[in-house]
Amino acid sequence: MLDSYKTIVRIYGLVFGTLLMSMGLQLLFLRYYSDNLIEDENMIIEKIPISLMVVFMFILTCSGLIIVYSLLQPAPKAIKYFHIDSKYDSTRENKKIDNTVELNLPKTKRLWWLFGLSLLIGIICLNVGGMALYIFPICFIIAFSFPSLFWLSYAYRKTDRKGEPERMILVALTWGMISTLPASIMNEIAAMQMGADMMKLFEEEVIGMSEILVITVTAPIVEEILKPLGLIFIIKRIKTPYEGILYGVTCGLGFAMIENLLYEVWVVTVFGANEWTVTAFARGMGSTVLHTVGPAIVGFLYAKYHLSNFSGMIRLTLGFLCAFLVHGLWNLVGILPLIKAELELQSFVILFFFTIACIMIVTKLLNKGLKETPYEEGIES
Repeated sequence: MLDSYKTIVRIYGLVFGTLLMSMGLQLLFLRYYSDNLIEDENMIIEKIPISLMVVFMFILTCSGLIIVYSLLQPAPKAIKYFHIDSKYDSTRENKKIDNTVELNLPKTKRLWWLFGLSLLIGIICLNVGGMALYIFPICFIIAFSFPSLFWLSYAYRKTDRKGEPERMILVALTWGMISTLPASIMNEIAAMQMGADMMKLFEEEVIGMSEILVITVTAPIVEEILKPLGLIFIIKRIKTPYEGILYGVTCGLGFAMIENLLYEVWVVTVFGANEWTVTAFARGMGSTVLHTVGPAIVGFLYAKYHLSNFSGMIRLTLGFLCAFLVHGLWNLVGILPLIKAELELQSFVILFFFTIACIMIVTKLLNKGLKETPYEEGIES
C-alpha cells in the first residue's frame, strides 16, 4: 500500500520540477513581452536587467531539468555476484533480468474519496481560518492532482495483463505537464496578435470577439496538438491500440494536472474559499477528463497507423480535428455566461452532459483498444 503512495510522491516531484522549468522560461517571456503584457509601469520586472533575468531563468530551468531527469531515470540493474568458494555459473550472464517496474497507484475509489474529502476539509479550513489554514495546503495538493491520478489508475487497471513500465507512464505524464508551458506561451502570443485582453477577461469578466476566438479556436488547436506529441518519446513501447490510448490519456492527464494547479492557485488567491471549491470540483470532474479525450482518440488512431498497414493518415488528421472540435465546443459552452448572463444555468446543464459524453468516449476507446489487443501481445508487452 505504501508503495502506491511513493509513486504519488514521485509524481509530485515531477510536478515541482516542471513548475521550476516553467517559472524560469515564463519569467524570460514575461520580461521580453512586458510592454504588451503588463500595464503597470512600476512593475519591478521591467527594472530587472535582462542579463540577471537570464541567469535567474537558467538556474530555475536547470534545477527543474535536474529534478525531472533524476526522477525519470530507469532503475539500476541488479548486481550479479557469486561466492568466491563456489563455482562460477557462466549461464547467469546470459539470463535476462526483468527490470520493468509496473505503475503502482492506489485504487480509484480511494483516490476519489480522498478528492471529495479534500474539498470538504479545504473549504472548512479556509472559512475557519487561524491554525486550520495550515491544513489547507494538503487539501489543495490533493484537490488539483487526484482527479488526474484517478483516471490514470483507472486506465492503467483496465487490463489484467502485464502493465506498462512505470517509467514510461511517468515520461508520458511529464510531457503532458511540460506541454502546458509552450501552450500558455503560444496562446498568449496569439492573444496579443488578435488584440485579446485575457487578463481583463479573467478579472473583470469582459469578453469580446477576439477573446472568444482565442478560447474556442486558438487554445484548443494549440493544446490538442501539443498533448499527443508525447507519444513520440515512447513510440517504441506502443505495440497495441490499448497502449496508444493509455499513453495518450496519460499525456492529457499530465496537462490537466498542471492546468488545474495554475487555475486553482489563481482562484483561491483572487476570489477565495467558495470559488476555489467550485473550481476544484468542476475541473476535477469535468476539465480533467476533457483533456484525455483528444489524446485518447489520437493515440488510438496513431497506434493503428503505426502498427499496421492501416492507411490512417487521413483518419489521424480527422482524429485531431475531432479533438479540436470537442475542446472548442467545451470552451464555448463554458464561456456562455460571459457572453450572456442569462445562459449560466444552461451552460452548467450542457457541461454536465458534456462531461458524461467525454467519460463515455474515453471508456469506450479503452474497451475498444483492449478488444483489438491480442492476448499474447498484451503478455509480451
